[in-house]
Amino acid sequence: MRRILTPVTLTRRTIFFWQRVSGALVSRSRQRWSRVTPRHLWLPLCRAVTLALALAAAAAAQTAGRITGTIKDPDGKPIKGATVRASNEAVNARMTSTTDDKGRFAMIGVRSGRWVIVAEAPSFVPLQGSTDVTSSNTPVLALTLQRDPGPMPGALVKTIAEDVAAAEALHKAGKLDEAISAYQSIESKNTRLTTVNLVLASLYREKAEQEKNPAAKQALLNRAADADNEFKKSESK
Repeated sequence: MRRILTPVTLTRRTIFFWQRVSGALVSRSRQRWSRVTPRHLWLPLCRAVTLALALAAAAAAQTAGRITGTIKDPDGKPIKGATVRASNEAVNARMTSTTDDKGRFAMIGVRSGRWVIVAEAPSFVPLQGSTDVTSSNTPVLALTLQRDPGPMPGALVKTIAEDVAAAEALHKAGKLDEAISAYQSIESKNTRLTTVNLVLASLYREKAEQEKNPAAKQALLNRAADADNEFKKSESK
């Protein structure tokens, strides 16, 4: 005889069945979620990605600029092998470029800011200026270098300060003969520096005071007088 399930028995089994099924589904659903990134890690991950993108954008903005241009002589001819130096003290950066056969130069990856530009080439006068570089402003420079005329006739030599200091050091050390020779050399290389005659006159008199031989002493005094006269003569011209 077949067993007839009462409504109460059927209801209990049905409830038990659905509890088992729903529990398994919930369990499987939780297992599947745990294999994906947990929810509590999403926020830090998004923040990290956002920060990385921001840093990348800032770095790209800082190095997006460039400086290009040409260097020519006064006749409009390109100068090959000219050196171009760029410096930005605010970011402690320096860059260098050299012109090609057509006088062109280029610097890429230049950070934004004010850059000091120095262009120079052998036999030409160096040229210095400044330019602003941004991601939207990439300057193209057209530079002209003037030819170096060389030293002017009668101009002081570049080492005049060192030469005078060396001569004076010899004087202070009591080496009068060497000091006199040093000042005579200065006079011959700097003909417009007439005050050297006064220094020589003083050195001749100082040495005359130490000289015991009357003839040698008088000769030194005569040289001192000649040096004084040379100074007066040059001043009267």
